[in-house]
Amino acid sequence: MLTPPQLQMCDARPYAAIRTRLRRADQVAALAPLMWAEVRSWLAFEGRLEAGPPFVRYYALGTDGSVELEAGLTIFSPLHEIPTKGSGRIVTGVLPEGEYATLLHTGPYDELAAARASLESWGRGNGVKGLRAHDDPAGELLEFYLRDQETEIALHLPSIPEGL
Repeated sequence: MLTPPQLQMCDARPYAAIRTRLRRADQVAALAPLMWAEVRSWLAFEGRLEAGPPFVRYYALGTDGSVELEAGLTIFSPLHEIPTKGSGRIVTGVLPEGEYATLLHTGPYDELAAARASLESWGRGNGVKGLRAHDDPAGELLEFYLRDQETEIALHLPSIPEGL
């Protein structure tokens, strides 16, 4: 089940994650929980606390079925300003502030691809060109895993310059 897209403003959120490229998008369900566990372990070692549900941040979907992504956790402190000492696989950063279109998917993981496609289609119909370029957060697609079989999908919308 999908809710209709809703618009919401989000503050910037620091995070820690593992960035990787998977050969097949259907590997996300099996591998993301393992990556979250590694990030949680690293955060505990660093004395940091997670601030929200685990997420997957999509960077690119390849024509060969591969997917480039980050699987991570938002954190309470601005970890991106602190040199990392843990595993070389852990990266830190900030989820960008701004306006997001979100929808809530309730159901099995194997239906998430259709839910993402629905939100991306809505985005294209509203001027978002698709998955983000590395230097442009507009079009960024995220999944926040709220509870078992409940996922918020968020599409970062482009900023509109003042005066337009």
